[in-house]
Amino acid sequence: MSLTFGNEPPLFSKPSTDGRSVTELSAILAEVTTGISGTSLQTKEPSPHLPPYSKVTVLGSGDLAMACVTSILAKEIVERLVFIQTSENMLRGGSLELEIFSLPRVDSSKDMSASAGSNVVVVTANTLGKEGSYVNVLQSNVELFRSLIPSAVMYSPHCVLVIASQPVDVMSFVAWKLSGFAPQRVLGTGCNLDTQRLRYLLRPLCQPPAHQPWLIGEHGENQDSGWMGADVLMCLSHLTADHQTYEEAARRKNKEEGMVEGAVQGLKEKGQRSWCVGLSVADLTETILSQHGRPHSVCTLAQGYHGVGSEVYLSLPCLLGGFGVLEVTALELTQEEEGSVVKSSETEWGSIQKNHQF
Repeated sequence: MSLTFGNEPPLFSKPSTDGRSVTELSAILAEVTTGISGTSLQTKEPSPHLPPYSKVTVLGSGDLAMACVTSILAKEIVERLVFIQTSENMLRGGSLELEIFSLPRVDSSKDMSASAGSNVVVVTANTLGKEGSYVNVLQSNVELFRSLIPSAVMYSPHCVLVIASQPVDVMSFVAWKLSGFAPQRVLGTGCNLDTQRLRYLLRPLCQPPAHQPWLIGEHGENQDSGWMGADVLMCLSHLTADHQTYEEAARRKNKEEGMVEGAVQGLKEKGQRSWCVGLSVADLTETILSQHGRPHSVCTLAQGYHGVGSEVYLSLPCLLGGFGVLEVTALELTQEEEGSVVKSSETEWGSIQKNHQF
């Protein structure tokens, strides 16, 4: 049989020697579409660990909001995802692209009623300030939250609020005050991202990790006051073999602590990019919806922990679940580390929170 490129005869005209039969090909197609072959064309079944119907709303505009939307969508953990744009400029806000390139299970709106019944409400809204400092425009952010938070909780009275707006410690506190929720149901992204980065960078030193390191405390412009806690040193101490001499152990410990310092410095230089924060938000959202009770370093009410006496939000290791913060884990901190946490709380309360009305 003579064939020319692009002019192959129909399948039914082929003799069996030219290839597989129509019956065989039909069987292969059936296997693919039903998932027998391992390549399924069917819609992915929801995880048995997620609620039967899960809805998440993202409030905000711009790169961070879009990063949160796409990251949550990529996790395939929600039945419905709502994007409420808070910017009047559709080009800047990102909703124009969502309308042009419609995404499955994503609704874009400017009406807060579209968020009704959400399990999780993510807030990324920020005002643009002079000199690029979020703290300098804190009052503008507070006013923005006054219009967003009460409306959001009215439509979703049983939701968990996840705050990604900056400065995240203060704005989480503001959201808590404006929502009327229990503090456990309002949390901020805090040091979750940087804790995960630190663990990744330290992984070659701690395999398997006997004690996980944490970054806690204040987050944002004064991130120097985020602390690892004694767990990092405990992790390093497990690396020292009993048969080593004191000099060998000391030399190795100095080298390892230098690597830790390098990892922390790397976190400072990395900065906070929208897509990174979006992935962190999706990570927190997945834990809340799955109700598994996974630990994260997030902003929570720190009063009563590590000597903190004021009503402030700081990052602490928290067990998260369907109702938000299920439990706060107190770390074994040194006196110096605990003093730094207290100093962070006093700075946040003294220079920021007490000077603004919420």
